[in-house]
Amino acid sequence: MGLCVGCGICMSICPHQAVKIIKDSKNGIYKPVVSEKCKECGLCVEACFGIGVDPKLSLDIFNKDSEDTVLGTCLNCYVGYACDNEIRYSSASGGIVTALLLFALEEKIVDGVLVTKMDERRPLEPKPFIAKTKSEVISAARSKYCPVPADIAVKAIMEEEGHYAVVGLPCHIYGIRKAESIYPDLANKILFHIGIFCGGMPNFLATEYLLRRLKVKVEEVTRIEYRGEGWPGKMQIELEGTHDNKLLLPYPEYWDAFGSLFRPYRCTLCADGFNKFADVSCGDAWLPEYQSDKLGASLIITRNKIGEQLISSAYEKGRIQIKKIECARVKQAQKSMIKFKTHNLRARFQLLKTIGKPLPVYNNMNVEIPPPTLINYTHCALFYLLRLMASKRYMWNLLDAYHALRQHVPQIFISKVKRVLQSV
Repeated sequence: MGLCVGCGICMSICPHQAVKIIKDSKNGIYKPVVSEKCKECGLCVEACFGIGVDPKLSLDIFNKDSEDTVLGTCLNCYVGYACDNEIRYSSASGGIVTALLLFALEEKIVDGVLVTKMDERRPLEPKPFIAKTKSEVISAARSKYCPVPADIAVKAIMEEEGHYAVVGLPCHIYGIRKAESIYPDLANKILFHIGIFCGGMPNFLATEYLLRRLKVKVEEVTRIEYRGEGWPGKMQIELEGTHDNKLLLPYPEYWDAFGSLFRPYRCTLCADGFNKFADVSCGDAWLPEYQSDKLGASLIITRNKIGEQLISSAYEKGRIQIKKIECARVKQAQKSMIKFKTHNLRARFQLLKTIGKPLPVYNNMNVEIPPPTLINYTHCALFYLLRLMASKRYMWNLLDAYHALRQHVPQIFISKVKRVLQSV
């Protein structure tokens, strides 16, 4: 129904090996292909984040319903960073996730960690794998702003012995949690679920469009990293030729306000920005007091005793530095993400339902969201129109024209239009 996010969980849990994840180059995403081996057991549907969220999952994991409809279940909130300045500088958001993974691995709490790096042979594509050494974990540091299928890596955990930590976006963590409910042995193997905050995953077309604007051919790229080099970081694009042939683009400016237009359809309908089913969730600390810190810091949400123990132990061992904060500060730091994920969500659902588009099933919409206004509907209509342009390579010239126009339209005129719509 077009609701797939390409997380790959369906392939990893299929008992008949009937599902294969392939890259859909036309639409810039991964998608499952089902073969004649399928016995229609329904396990792939049961674990699918795309078609909806199981309202009982939070109760099953945390033994209680979420107290906060935006943040999810919260035990404690912190701001923190890796004590190793090299890791902190070369990672995203202060290196907290890398530091936690190294701590769990080097203390022999886990035997491996599920992480993702960019593929050396196909530099614009990700490569999820099980890291078992410090160098392997560090190679996977930094954010990946592209689709990531966790299929093969999750399958490896299911087939191997030992204990593991997994890192993923909300769709990955949800799928893994559902897979654990189907296969209890998998639940016994995965000790830690570390979730990354997610404002929306760009598809592969986003990077392709960015390279086009930079007048760089896809085949010229030999390596790409989306974050690192301090905070908030830079995109690093290495081109064929000498090692010094590199482009450095500041984050998040390199998306130039168009990155959100390249999210897969299902991502535009996701209400989970804070990775509500993880033991620990982490994301950028966009707070005034940390804006000048060029090494970076991360927001941390612990959701259960498992997550709290991991954070506390890493702190006591001198691997991370943390400071407790109020949960309201987390919302303050991520207000732009919350605005997209929640404030306009009801309007997007109603608008898409009106035109007959398929929608995921949620138990209930966030009760904190006020009824949509005319300006909400106007924003949503414009967003999906621009997203249509972004999804078709032959329409990218129109997208270029929109960006050029947007740069020249006075902001005072835009403000007046917004005031008129709000009054209506």
